[in-house]
Amino acid sequence: MTKKLIIILIGIIWLLIAVVIISAFVKRDVDDGQYTQLPDNDGLYTESTRPSDTSGPTILQKGGGYTQVRDFMSDEDTYEFTPTTVVLGKAEGLQGSEYEIFYFPEDGSVTISLLSEPLHTIRLLAEEELLISLGVGEYELCNFDVWVSAPGDVSEIYSGRNLGLSFCEGSITLK
Repeated sequence: MTKKLIIILIGIIWLLIAVVIISAFVKRDVDDGQYTQLPDNDGLYTESTRPSDTSGPTILQKGGGYTQVRDFMSDEDTYEFTPTTVVLGKAEGLQGSEYEIFYFPEDGSVTISLLSEPLHTIRLLAEEELLISLGVGEYELCNFDVWVSAPGDVSEIYSGRNLGLSFCEGSITLK
């Protein structure tokens, strides 16, 4: 009887540990009140999965038209760079700036500037910040007018080209 009880208790403990580990990877917890609800499995929001905070700026779609997104303008790391340009996000690394994400309110476009190597890793970091800031999924982000580039002093090979978002059709595979 005691042996069975011990086995049952060990099983329950393992089950609890598994639940804690899985929940840590499935849910995004953001302490500053940012969007935490994830889209459905294909990255497309439905009425039941779209964040309720969509009273924010509009983003230009590739084919024209606009989509209203989460209000990132009040985020702590968002600031006006010039009267026509907003820095939506950026990251600093050991070698200096890694990337900057710019939003242009006049036309609703977004530009990601990759400022250090390795470009594929820096692009992934910038994409994650953009997804969180806008409160959209990958599928929806692929429909937005987002220009991803690297200046010539970072990469002569890729400068002046739209590298695209790594998860979108037509993006350039970076090394």
